[in-house]
Amino acid sequence: MNREFAKGLAKVKENDFLTAIEHFSLAIQDDAGNVEYYAERAVAYLNTNQFDLSMFDMNRCIELDSNNSYRYSCRAFLKAKMGDTDGAIVDYEMAVKLDPDDAIAYNNLGLAQESKGFNAMAEKSYARSNELIGYNPKKFDEGEMTGKKTDQPTDKQPDQKETDEKVSGRSVAKGVFTSRSGFRDFLRFIRNGFKIKE
Repeated sequence: MNREFAKGLAKVKENDFLTAIEHFSLAIQDDAGNVEYYAERAVAYLNTNQFDLSMFDMNRCIELDSNNSYRYSCRAFLKAKMGDTDGAIVDYEMAVKLDPDDAIAYNNLGLAQESKGFNAMAEKSYARSNELIGYNPKKFDEGEMTGKKTDQPTDKQPDQKETDEKVSGRSVAKGVFTSRSGFRDFLRFIRNGFKIKE
């Protein structure tokens, strides 16, 4: 591994993104064709709100790795953050075209479509995402996902706490994919093989 790139990754773990950018830039000087160097610097730029520079690097990633659906998803995420929802939709559509099994891209495509008022299209995207991860929102709403039994009769009316705990599947997904920390934690969970690591 390139020494400067390794230093940059270490700085990212410390949340020192400005120093990480310096190291990633030096790594790019050593090897301007390495897509990972641009990808990591793009994320560091994103974390320092340097959106134009992040976009430059994300565009470079796609130039170097144009058949990788993840590159389009990353750029779509940035476009959405910058207010270019139409551009985000185009990139998410390319991501799911390249990888029809990408549940995250389908979910994020649905969020972008919904924000533009394309509700029927968004519902299809959400449904495909749910199908890919084996999630049934109806079962969630009925209590299966929370471990509560809903088929047992009860005379007790639900109290406010129980009502507050019942959350729809879509709002859970929106919380994960619209919050920077939630999205980052979810990606880490996937990269760790769907295991939570301390």
